[in-house]
Amino acid sequence: MNAEDFRRILSTFTDTPANVDMSRGRLVAQIRDQLIDAKLLLRQGAVVVTEGSDCMPAESWLVNRVARIPQLADCLLSAIPENKAFVAPSGRLLDRLDLAPTDEFKDVDNISLALRASLDSRPAGVASVLYLTSGAGEGKTTVINELARHQAEQYRNKETDWLLVPIPLGGRTFMRFDDVVAGALLNRYRFQYLYYESFIALVRMGVVIPAFDGFEEMFIETATGEAASALGGLLQLLNASGSVLIAARKAYFEFKGLETQSRLFDTLGGQSAAFAQLAINRWSRQQFLDYCAKAKLGTCQQVYEEACSVLGSDHPVLTRPVLVKRLLIVLEPSKDRAELLRRLRTTPQEFFDSFVRTIVEREVTDKWIDKTGEPAQPLLSVAEHIDLLTDLAEEMWVSNTEVLFIDMVDFVTEAFCQQRSKSPVVTRQVMDRIKHHALLTPADGRSLRFDHEEFLSYFLGLSVGKALRKTDQVKVRNLLRNRVIPEMSVKAAAHCARVKDDDRTEQFISVLCTACQQESRGSCIRDSAGGICIELLDGRKHPSKLVIEGLSFLADCFRRKDIHGVLFRNCYFYPMTLEQTTLRECRFEECSFDRIDLGPAIRIDKVAFVNVTVHGVIGGADEATLYDPAAVRARLAKLGVDFPAPAGAAQPAPPSPGVVDTRVALAERVFRTFLRATEVNENVFRMRLGEKQPEFFNGLLPDLLRVGVLTEVQYLGSGKQARYKITMPLQMVQTALRDCAGRYDRFLEIVSRPRQGDQ
Repeated sequence: MNAEDFRRILSTFTDTPANVDMSRGRLVAQIRDQLIDAKLLLRQGAVVVTEGSDCMPAESWLVNRVARIPQLADCLLSAIPENKAFVAPSGRLLDRLDLAPTDEFKDVDNISLALRASLDSRPAGVASVLYLTSGAGEGKTTVINELARHQAEQYRNKETDWLLVPIPLGGRTFMRFDDVVAGALLNRYRFQYLYYESFIALVRMGVVIPAFDGFEEMFIETATGEAASALGGLLQLLNASGSVLIAARKAYFEFKGLETQSRLFDTLGGQSAAFAQLAINRWSRQQFLDYCAKAKLGTCQQVYEEACSVLGSDHPVLTRPVLVKRLLIVLEPSKDRAELLRRLRTTPQEFFDSFVRTIVEREVTDKWIDKTGEPAQPLLSVAEHIDLLTDLAEEMWVSNTEVLFIDMVDFVTEAFCQQRSKSPVVTRQVMDRIKHHALLTPADGRSLRFDHEEFLSYFLGLSVGKALRKTDQVKVRNLLRNRVIPEMSVKAAAHCARVKDDDRTEQFISVLCTACQQESRGSCIRDSAGGICIELLDGRKHPSKLVIEGLSFLADCFRRKDIHGVLFRNCYFYPMTLEQTTLRECRFEECSFDRIDLGPAIRIDKVAFVNVTVHGVIGGADEATLYDPAAVRARLAKLGVDFPAPAGAAQPAPPSPGVVDTRVALAERVFRTFLRATEVNENVFRMRLGEKQPEFFNGLLPDLLRVGVLTEVQYLGSGKQARYKITMPLQMVQTALRDCAGRYDRFLEIVSRPRQGDQ
């Protein structure tokens, strides 16, 4: 490390750069409440710090003396509890583009070992982002915490030189990384020696790797995109160095539309970044039995076989770790397992409700017993028990937190008991028992949270569903206005609302539409209400014609849904995925679709688009986006969509396929390559394009270099080959692809126009 880098990094630990004085081989620095006086020497071009009798290289002195990383390792071990029953799942790895030029995943038997190896590589000259992906409750947080503990122990034993620091985000859409990082270091790990700037400096040095847990990139399919901007800003600060781990349900480069990825790509500011992905598989029989053995639970093989015979080996309660744990707690002491398992053999929308109710019933009958009188009686009924948990979830949601201080838990519980006229004796017992509930867990010594985010989401959904059944429009607005409710909440709200009153679906939809009348297109209320409406309508038998007006629908609303007999009027659809979707006798009027992504098993019957705008359609083997209105209409008409003229208007001409230039589709494939690495080598293009590579290198590449879309950058690897990067905002490239109407020459004309600021 040279003197200038040493000064720059050391200044990040001080209140102001003026607190560092380096002159005549002497260092004087004020760091927090400590004055440091040391000598500086130069050995083989690198700075060496001598303080007292200690003499060490500048990097080691910064890490150990100033940043106190060994103490951070101890804090991590204290804050993250040891999980003796941890079972490493299997998974699939899509490595960095230079190591895996194709999009094929590689199977890995142990996700923890693969994660450690990938993070340990820490390539120089590039900011490395590794996505750890899976569905909810499939082990992302557990895997991260296990690796963080392992690295902290290894660091303490001087067997590694980096730490993994978990930073829980809780699925926030509006975030500032400096706030959440500082909050995690201070409040969760009780470590107070790092400012955000010094934390970033350590990340760039490769000493610390942050693991952002709960980074829900699905939100970049909405109108906001704050999460993408926050990540882009972080990568700019890293300045082509350091590594970051992101736990999410989907990696950003998995989205099909270029306009979606551009929200992150364009915030990178030209920095060199490479992306990789580790996808966690659901548990198999072996992981189930391994967990039982480590948790020292008996007869689990018999439990597994019984559960498989009733539920099937792919049922969520056997394959998702968070549910396996609860299943064994409920089934192990039970004398009638078969009956409990039969209750879980329901539709996918209902099994979670039955599962939670089973856990609650065990609490009510086995633990929450009032023994002050004779005979002993349950303190609360099952319904009251669920209502209490719903109140706690509602308080967390309204307060925008996943934890509640014990004082607030006591307040909510006491208010609940007073509303139901419970005696003081019962109230005291309920306030004591709630702190040890099977679905709650201590966040620290002063607060409680739900054992998993899905339990919080489930009870929040019950609160919304109950408000719908009471047609309480004010409460519905209050619950939906702050942010988009999770998918589990949407399903739970719809299930709760219609469980006994299918004939009231029209009334529920009316409440939701009325609540959104004065809201703008990007309103969280409109987005959440749209999702609940689709869940209410899914699979309805013999429906009357229903009208949904003025709502918004997020990306996966229609995936695997069966919608029959609905009129959508003046609705907005974010990039919409149609996969295993059935639309029958539906009509869309004055609606707008950002994009329609066509997947397998789509059934469209008697569906009409009247004065509807569709900005793009993705479908086909090459996943090229159709932007030309004629091509879009022709593609949808082929699926069975009718385009009748509005009342009083002339009958439109039948859709024509339009002119499709294959060079536009090839150009889009090339641009998508940059989503996994901002700089791409020539041989990567040759491997990815296959038989299309001569057309690209001989035709498209000279054109793209000439108009300034691509530029050649220095190649630093072994051998000799070219290396390229995109030189204009990806959003501008996507706009040109959309506006060129499928014509390659028109695309080149648009991107070659002078841009503002190019003078």
